[in-house]
Amino acid sequence: MQVVDFRPEHVREIDLRAFDRLVTDLYEEDLAEACERYARQGPVKTGITEDGQVVAIVGIWPQPGREGYGMAWALTSPLIRRFPKSVHKAVRDWFPRFVAEHGFRVVETLVHRHHYRGQEWVKRLGFRYRGIILGPDGLSSYFLYYKEL
Repeated sequence: MQVVDFRPEHVREIDLRAFDRLVTDLYEEDLAEACERYARQGPVKTGITEDGQVVAIVGIWPQPGREGYGMAWALTSPLIRRFPKSVHKAVRDWFPRFVAEHGFRVVETLVHRHHYRGQEWVKRLGFRYRGIILGPDGLSSYFLYYKEL
């Protein structure tokens, strides 16, 4: 797997996993447009296979009104199961550099309360549990994690 700069077509090419669809289906905004907007505001990278299949898109966008705070997000495909160590290493190595370049002091992320692998992964990346929040649909719950830098 290789890490490349994000391009809007990556969103149209990714085959989202069920948990990613669960979250993205809650929003009315076009996913590709949202990712393009996030890429204009903060760092976004794409992991692709050697034959060009999108494994994951990850980024951090600045939180409006919260100076120095970023929200980490990811879109993942089922291919992530083939490259768990590569993805983890890429994000682990990429994260500190982009956090420093963009002046984030605290990065937060949300993980669906039933996405146990996602919860374990963010913990391995050094995030700590902050609390639980209600999702935009008013029904689903998400765990909020944070990492101070």
